[in-house]
Amino acid sequence: MISNEQSVSSGPHKIRILADDLTSAADAINPFILSGMNGLIRLWPHSGQCEAHHDAIALDLDTRNCDVEGAVERTRLAVANVGKDTCLFLTIDSTLRGHGMAVITAAFAASGHQKIVLAPAWPDAGRTTCGGRQYVDGLPVDQSAFARDPAHKIYSADLNTFLPLDIVPVVIAEDVEASIAHRLVNQQRAVIIDATRHQTLVRHIAAIEDPHNVLFVGSPGLAMALASRRQTRKQPLSILAANRILIVVGSANAVSRNQIDYLQTRGIPITCKAQDIPDGASIVCLVAPDERHESPTDVIAALTREAIIALGVRDYDVLIASGGETMASILKASGVQEIKPAGELAPGFPCGHMYIKNRKMMLAMKAGGLGSDDMLWKAVSRFSALKNMDQTR
Repeated sequence: MISNEQSVSSGPHKIRILADDLTSAADAINPFILSGMNGLIRLWPHSGQCEAHHDAIALDLDTRNCDVEGAVERTRLAVANVGKDTCLFLTIDSTLRGHGMAVITAAFAASGHQKIVLAPAWPDAGRTTCGGRQYVDGLPVDQSAFARDPAHKIYSADLNTFLPLDIVPVVIAEDVEASIAHRLVNQQRAVIIDATRHQTLVRHIAAIEDPHNVLFVGSPGLAMALASRRQTRKQPLSILAANRILIVVGSANAVSRNQIDYLQTRGIPITCKAQDIPDGASIVCLVAPDERHESPTDVIAALTREAIIALGVRDYDVLIASGGETMASILKASGVQEIKPAGELAPGFPCGHMYIKNRKMMLAMKAGGLGSDDMLWKAVSRFSALKNMDQTR
């Protein structure tokens, strides 16, 4: 029988996450924080050195939003600064947006590792893998609404096309016998893991005998499975009570639109301009215009300017963003370089602490296409509930 101490030793003692955007960095590091690791998120651009006193570091390389040559170069430089005693995790979007094959190939070559485990499934969010193909809510990703993203074209749901050309991967089917799965995941140079249930990822990742010689490539589902190898205790959610909350929605996804509409039904002011924020509003939502005549980059830049104005004239305690590019743009414009992870409000909705002009604030962010209509409202309610508790003590 394996003791608890023995099971902990099988997990990564250090993890370095190389993320394609800020949301991915926060989503991927949270499972390790919740397992008891001490961690930090660092925003691009950052120095190549990784602080030794942090068990888990997530580096936002922002590769999804640069050209392929830049993505490859950033990935190579980041991998070169990862110690050999450290588990290496490369995030890709669970809907396959971004420079998938290019950055995976660059990371694998630079790491010197012997194995790639590709597992972008995130079943809890409706992103599944079957037959080596990626699905979103039951649709092949190249037939889903995400395939119409103007900034990130998706041409195929076939995960084989994401691996280096000289590698022929083996797909581990979800219902394969345990002994066969164990042999494949440990003996094959590259494997793709089918998963429509989170427990499948947990089972196959637990079977890997030497995780420090593997390039793990995936999304939050894989991060949770890898962190579960060392799960010893759950860290409590460390969030602050809020007097003022600024919500910024830069995503054009229909899911985000529905979430804005829900906020409006709850009486939250919705505006495109900081100057139009009502004087007495403790909670407000800044949004991009409905009709976008500018490029996506210009839209985010304009929304960032409005958010910076709002942050400068009101003492907000919490910044909530829908859309990783939106949050990253605001933080960079504010001079924020690091985030201390603090857990998550809900799956896929991480939060943390940051400093803007020496003032401590909370932030929370989620991908634009994630969540139910009331997801943003529930986040607001969570912070507001803490404020009400403080007032009644």
